[in-house]
Amino acid sequence: MRPTLNTIIYSTVLKGFSKLKQVDRVFMVYAEMSKLNIACNVISYNTIIDACARCGAMEKVPKLLEDMGKINLEPDLVTFSTLVKGYSTAGNVSRAFKILEDMKTTRNLKPDEIMCNSLLEGCAREHRVDLALSLLEQMKEFGVAPSNCTLSILVKLLGRSQRLDDAFKVVSELSIHYGFRPNIQVYTCLIQACLHNRRLDKAMEVKAAMDAEPSCHPDEKACSVLLKGCLDARAFQEALNVTRSAYALHSADKRARAPGVEGHLLSELCAHLSSGNAAQQDAAKSLATDLKLRHGLDVASLPKYQAKGQGAALPSRNAALQKRSREADIERLDDDDERDSLSTAAASPLHPMTIPGATSMSVCSETDLCCVDATPSTLDVLRSERGATLCCVDATPSTLEMLLL
Repeated sequence: MRPTLNTIIYSTVLKGFSKLKQVDRVFMVYAEMSKLNIACNVISYNTIIDACARCGAMEKVPKLLEDMGKINLEPDLVTFSTLVKGYSTAGNVSRAFKILEDMKTTRNLKPDEIMCNSLLEGCAREHRVDLALSLLEQMKEFGVAPSNCTLSILVKLLGRSQRLDDAFKVVSELSIHYGFRPNIQVYTCLIQACLHNRRLDKAMEVKAAMDAEPSCHPDEKACSVLLKGCLDARAFQEALNVTRSAYALHSADKRARAPGVEGHLLSELCAHLSSGNAAQQDAAKSLATDLKLRHGLDVASLPKYQAKGQGAALPSRNAALQKRSREADIERLDDDDERDSLSTAAASPLHPMTIPGATSMSVCSETDLCCVDATPSTLDVLRSERGATLCCVDATPSTLEMLLL
């Protein structure tokens, strides 16, 4: 006997399409439910709203809320939390705060930590420091205790806003007041904030505090962020110390935690040391030997680091683009939800690709640059044969951009 289609089955289908970020298919299912007179419940509507939030389709939400009202369905805390997340992610944090106020006054509901963190993330996206700190005070009134996730968001915001001292103050005060210890994500964000403010000395202090914290275990991302900061500052001795620590080469215990660093950063460090003075060259050889003996890691097998300026000479504008791309690397390490490592460069050469909307495409192997002469339409994400993301460009006619891969 064919099973009867009901609200639960359709809600499950809605959830699947929502997770796949296929908002058009979500609304196709919603339309089919209406056609078959299968009623949506609050969970169904929350799922559809979540799909809109995930896909940046918040303009569809008012009609959904209207439909809920027609069948006398009351939004719950999950509904409001999803609305706040959607508007915050879409860059409309003011609308998100209005949702919060409406919820408090008309529904007598109090926000939870998830909603408050969504609002803080919205403030961070729009660099609204004062609004974020005001919300932090309101969280006390709501009875919402901040978490390490809250701290990470605040540290990112304050660090990018050149308020490094405030970032450290928030971490210290909140962790003491609410009785929890900063985790590895918070320490990584603090290191990032220090580097953003060109305070490598403070970043090294954060590392020392992190190493002294028994409950905090450095991971590859934290070590890589700090190593990159050292390399960018050309502080090669500090970079060497960070790397040896990341591989536990200072410890006689072979079972000591050794998260390591990203391969392309290790390759860059070795290249700098090998081209330096006699002491640095000896340090490079010692590091390579120790890595081989301790971890079986062959530095020589890593993709070769190519210093800036090697190969064809670049115009000054393209050198600036290189610098901007390099600084963006650490910013990419922020995105917190995923904590994915930066892609390492592949050894195989690139080849020209056909890109919709581009009138020309070439790859300069000498400089590792991709040249695109784009049409007015937006080029979404260009990908090489390796599958690595190259760049996102919103270009105008006749614009020739030199994009660092």
